[in-house]
Amino acid sequence: CRPCISHNKFKKVPLYAYVNNCWLGSVPEELKDLSFLEELCIARARSTRCMIKLEKGPTGQFASKGNVCIFPQEPRSLESVLPPPLNILHDEIAIIFV
Repeated sequence: CRPCISHNKFKKVPLYAYVNNCWLGSVPEELKDLSFLEELCIARARSTRCMIKLEKGPTGQFASKGNVCIFPQEPRSLESVLPPPLNILHDEIAIIFV
């Protein structure tokens, strides 16, 4: 693909390359139609993030700034707590209208 060719040209590893452990493989038929929340429940990792909305600057552009941390989780150990409590899912989704 074009992004991989570009990365190879500059001797960089593509972001979603197998070597970065980002390749998920083929998705089983049973999991293809999962909702976003269902995917969160069985994910191999959970993320936490802090986002900050920056106000309109002198250039007239809006921006946001943030950090994300990924924590591994073992889906098999989640069998006893599925579905997760609503307060956990509440923290996973935030929609802000500006």
